[in-house]
Amino acid sequence: MTAIAKGANVPVPATTLRAEVSWQSGPGVPAVDVSALLLTASGRVRSDDDFVFYNQPVHAASAGAVRQDGNAVTVELPRVEPQIDRVVIGASADGGTFGQVPGLQLRVTGPDGAELAVFSITDATSETAFLFGEFYRRADAWKFRAVGQGYATGLAGLATDFGISVDESPTDTPAQSHTGPQAPGAAGYGPPAHPAPAQPAAGYAQPLAPQAPASGPYAQPPAPQAPGAGGYGAAGQPQPQPGYGQPATSTPGAPAQPAAAYSQPPAPPQAPAAGPYAQPPAPQAPGGGGYGAPAGYPGQAPAGAGVPGAGGPISLKKQKLINMEKSLADRGDHALLDLTKKAAISLEKHGLSEHTARVALCLDISGSMHTLYRSGKVQALVERVLALGLRFDDNGEVDVFLFGTGGHEAGSVGAGSYQGWTQSMLQRNRLEPGTNYAAAMQLIRRHYFGSDGPRHQPFADQQPVYVMFVTDGHTTSEQPTRQQVLSSSYEPLFWQFMGIGKSSRSVDAPQAQQPAADAGKGGRFGRRFRAAAANWGDGTFRFLEELDDLPGRFLDNADFFAVQDPANLSDEQLYDLMTAEYPNWLKQAHGRGLLPPV
Repeated sequence: MTAIAKGANVPVPATTLRAEVSWQSGPGVPAVDVSALLLTASGRVRSDDDFVFYNQPVHAASAGAVRQDGNAVTVELPRVEPQIDRVVIGASADGGTFGQVPGLQLRVTGPDGAELAVFSITDATSETAFLFGEFYRRADAWKFRAVGQGYATGLAGLATDFGISVDESPTDTPAQSHTGPQAPGAAGYGPPAHPAPAQPAAGYAQPLAPQAPASGPYAQPPAPQAPGAGGYGAAGQPQPQPGYGQPATSTPGAPAQPAAAYSQPPAPPQAPAAGPYAQPPAPQAPGGGGYGAPAGYPGQAPAGAGVPGAGGPISLKKQKLINMEKSLADRGDHALLDLTKKAAISLEKHGLSEHTARVALCLDISGSMHTLYRSGKVQALVERVLALGLRFDDNGEVDVFLFGTGGHEAGSVGAGSYQGWTQSMLQRNRLEPGTNYAAAMQLIRRHYFGSDGPRHQPFADQQPVYVMFVTDGHTTSEQPTRQQVLSSSYEPLFWQFMGIGKSSRSVDAPQAQQPAADAGKGGRFGRRFRAAAANWGDGTFRFLEELDDLPGRFLDNADFFAVQDPANLSDEQLYDLMTAEYPNWLKQAHGRGLLPPV
């Protein structure tokens, strides 16, 4: 048996797998209805047909590759459509909350019944819907991740957040307006309800004034919750949902709001808040897991900021960031948590606080890098890049590519595997005598876009790719590298080059002019210092400087900076340098068709 914790992931074979939810039944224990969502790389379903549940137990588009059967979901991974990036296993509680369901557990088994992963949920409280785990693609393989994300808005809230359409009644009646929340209704999930008023932007549940519970197959959200303590909410207040929420921020004098699009407001309905996730819930307490981070992370906008009406929608991206930080805090990984918060500050400066991108780290393994690896400076850089990747990449991992004489794929590094990563990597990949930029670039383009060949027309994709490219020397493949940069300018791919060594663009270069006193007292040192400074721009990174300004590209898709020693840069300086030109490229990529319009 492989027991995994919330946020952890394990490789799984590309075969037929069964994900079974189990619990201890008994008096007062709600029934649990298991479901599955088939999501694209955008984190959304393509249509309501991608929702597999008790009223639609077979995924028709894939000819039954995903099937719901009682309290289990069977997934035939080889037959899952290529457009599907993730298959998420969820459930709703009928007649209560998951806090009332003891012994809650998800088992993943193979065709022979052997257990591949077991995830026990011990922190459920007021949630009426739950995401237990997900099968997701990673390169050419599949993995399973324990999610553990709860919703207090039932199956309706879960479905809405992933793009399932929700039918709403066009009129209001006195009985529906004043008798409290109603049973959910959406495309076969229950009777239709009326639009909820715009809500404050925060977690996945809504505070409610005490009302009679709603009838219907799905339990309705609980009474108002207080924000959590311990750095993620108001100090000293109880934390009602340690799973996945945000601290509540209330407006003085504002009435309590009903939950999601399935409860009825006491006041006349208003237009729901707009947004990509159409989920206008109110705050909840934070919770841990590998899907986000605590509220209050740097750069978080106040509720309703920038959204017409009384409040704004909560995006799935923000929820993932909330839980990512909370997961790090729960594990006691305060060093990596601190780095992610510093990265968030730089991203907020550029309006990228909720930006999503695939992140790759491309590392030089030529022999001249030996001292940098031995000193631990490359390991420290990996950790700093990972912190940015955790904010950008929803998979919570950074893909790693290497180059020396040739190019190599080195898997990925994540929050659970980064410690000692470079030492482990060097045991599998010895340092090499060459420095072939192009070999790694070809691997990266093939990995993300299926081709490393010449490209002369725009190639669009749903998400950009951000590549941190680190080297200490000149390449042996200038012309092939130019061709890779030119061709990739037609793809949603951005190269951030970082040179470690002397360069005219070194941000930590010594000053060539020294005080006159150096020529006298301590003159020998002064002369040596000035000689070193005079040779600073010696052309080591002349080629990378050329790539930064390379003509003939569809978009300017590269930036370059150099440092003598990465340790000379503060974390804040490094993140500012890593995001200096990326936002402008991103804007152009959206405007010229490489990415969806914004």
